[in-house]
Amino acid sequence: MSYYDRTTVRLDHVEGEDLWLVAAPAPPNGAVLTRDEVSAVTIKVYDLTSDTPDTAVLTVTPSLSADPPGASDDQCMFDALQEDDVWDGPGGYTFFYRIKDGAYHFDGGRKYLVEAAFTAGHAANTWPQLDDYGVLYRRWKVRVVGVTGA
Repeated sequence: MSYYDRTTVRLDHVEGEDLWLVAAPAPPNGAVLTRDEVSAVTIKVYDLTSDTPDTAVLTVTPSLSADPPGASDDQCMFDALQEDDVWDGPGGYTFFYRIKDGAYHFDGGRKYLVEAAFTAGHAANTWPQLDDYGVLYRRWKVRVVGVTGA
């Protein structure tokens, strides 16, 4: 079973810059997931303006061993709700990840779909009903504009 958050965030992104993703992943009951309640996260990037928009151009499986960004800059989930100036939505966020321009270059004038899949039901889970939701998804539609320094 899967649950798709019906909210797709729309972003304008400057070509040549790192892409920052922030979210408050939550199943239908609304309680935001933390690192302890997620067993895996997979991030996929799709180039919607390519000849194969259904084929991921990048797939990343970040680590869940520590709070982001982590020593190796590959962490993606906090173990507690974050409420700071990074987030302008209600409540707070627990997902925070950067796709470095060196890992994937988002070309100007193109549109992308970025999808994060959160597999719920970690062994340390104190929230048994998470297994009922299986994989939860968050999505960002990214329009790439301009070029850094132009």
